[in-house]
This record gives sequence, structure tokens and C-alpha cells, in this order.
Amino acid sequence: MVLISKPQQSNNKNDSTSKDRATKKTRSIYNRIASVYDITRSIPDLLLLGKWRKRLAEEAEGRVLEVGIGTGRNLSLYTEKVDEVHGIDLSPGMLEKARNRAKNLEVSDSKNIKVNLSEMDVQNLEFSGEHFDTIVSGSEISRKTLKNLEKADLKIVKNENVLLDVIKFVEAKR
Repeated sequence: MVLISKPQQSNNKNDSTSKDRATKKTRSIYNRIASVYDITRSIPDLLLLGKWRKRLAEEAEGRVLEVGIGTGRNLSLYTEKVDEVHGIDLSPGMLEKARNRAKNLEVSDSKNIKVNLSEMDVQNLEFSGEHFDTIVSGSEISRKTLKNLEKADLKIVKNENVLLDVIKFVEAKR
């Protein structure tokens, strides 16, 4: 089980300004490509990433926080072990696609997984005091990410390369 709390704000104004610019740029990029994003991911999914995304979803259980949920492509992959998914993303355009996908799943899926979607930055989580049993991110895992997991008193129990050193399967526990 992983406890999520709001990160402490940086006292360095330059650090904060730089993060704000990067966040705005990332949001803008994903808003622009939201309408074609799924199409651009179809070939990588067929070649390798689809298997990796399926594995991520199959490992998830209980209350799930999906960081960078994007268009919600993983939603249909979660198993009955998942009770609810809280998906966060920077891009309103991507979240709109995810909302539509979640609505379609409500009609066609018998798993009854509750889905909550929020525009939120992982650097400024707004889940004060809430906990998640599983955290999923389809984004790249960097060395900095691994160090941040350790700083949060999580022990990395699995760190497996999926593709080169860019895509990893990481499992961390308290």
C-alpha cells in the first residue's frame, strides 16, 4: 500500500518557474496531439508496448492511481482485482478522450471498475491523506523517478527493463 500526500513546495523560485514552464509546454503539446494520439500509438502497441501495458494493468489491484492516464488506453486492460482507478493527466484534451473511453466501458464492461479522472500534475498531487494500493505510469521511468520512490520510503522490489533502458517495469512497496 502506498500513501500519497502533497509534496512540499520548493523554496527555490527559479526551480518553481522552470517546472511551471515545462508543465505548460507539456500540457500544450499533449492538448495539440490528443485527437491523433491513439493512432500514433497503434504500431508501437502492436510491436511491443501493448504487451507491456497489459502486464502493467494485470499487476494492478485495489485502488489504482494511474499517473499520465492520457486517453485512458489502459482502462479496458484492468482486471477484476481493481476496484477503482483514479487517473490524472496534465492535458484536458487527453482527459476528454479518457472520459469518453470510460463512458463506453461502463456500457460494455462487466468489471464495474469505478473511474475518476482529474486534471492534475504528479508534482503537485491533491490526494491529501488518501492511499492507493497500486500506482501505474505508462510514462518513462528515469533514474530520478527511482530516487524519488526511495525518498518516499518505498523499497524497489522489481526493476526490470522492458525496452532498452527507457521502458521499465518497476514495483515498489513500503
